[in-house]
This record gives sequence, structure tokens and C-alpha cells, in this order.
Amino acid sequence: MIDLALIWDRENLAGDIALDGVDLKTETGLYTAILLSLWTDRRANKDDILPDGSTDRRGWWGDEFAEIPGDRFGSRLWLLNRAKINPETLRLIRDYILEALAWLTRSGIASTVDATVSRLDTNTVGIKVTFTRPAGGAGTYDFVWDNLSGLQT
Repeated sequence: MIDLALIWDRENLAGDIALDGVDLKTETGLYTAILLSLWTDRRANKDDILPDGSTDRRGWWGDEFAEIPGDRFGSRLWLLNRAKINPETLRLIRDYILEALAWLTRSGIASTVDATVSRLDTNTVGIKVTFTRPAGGAGTYDFVWDNLSGLQT
């Protein structure tokens, strides 16, 4: 699988398309797919408590018309913005990560996917995503999520 390579701009806390000179850069790993899966807002479930008290469940409206019922894009990590980092929050972060990446095993791209989540300091969480490919080989991607202001890699 070839994807356009994305990079994370730590200074501006935003993703961008990577360039190789004037050409678009590509990648054959899963970094871009995992980055998009984790850091794109998935539509909140009807019973989720929204962090800002609004009624905006975010997410992509197209998920309502998914070919596979219940198939959704992105993660619900945004629901934890500004949450206190405690054992329950760390459990929810891991659950939301595994939920967002479940498509990798459903589609046969990975045979296993796991995540380790740890508190680094008052507002920062370390995330390690590991996966194995069906034909062999494994990969690991590390992320640091600053719960107050966004993602760092």
C-alpha cells in the first residue's frame, strides 16, 4: 500500500503533506494511515459526553452512509481533550486507539495491533502503537500527546 506521506509539524500542531523537493513524498509503511486514524475526529457515539458541553458530535458525515454498517473513520480521542490524566483516562485512550485501528486487522493489513499508553507528565501521554503484518514483520510508531494542545511525534 502506497500513501502520500504525512508529517507532523510540532510547532504548529498540525499535519501536512510531506514534500521531496517539489514532488509529493510517499510512504509504504503504515505511519500515515495510523496518523490519520488516530488524529482525525471520529463521530462521537450518542451516549458519549461531549467535552465542551455542545451538541457537536464532530466526525465525518459520510460515516452515516458507510458500506459496512458501523464502519467509522478516525478516533474518539478528541473527547479526552483537557481530561485529567489518571488511570481511567489512560484506559480510555488505549480503548479509543484500538477502536480507531481495528480496521487494520479487519481488512487484513495487520494480523495484530496493540497500544501501550503511559503518563509522561501532568499533561502529556506517551503512546506506542505496535502491529504485526500477516506475512511477517512488525512495526512500532511512537506518539506523544499533549492533552492541552495537541499531538507531538
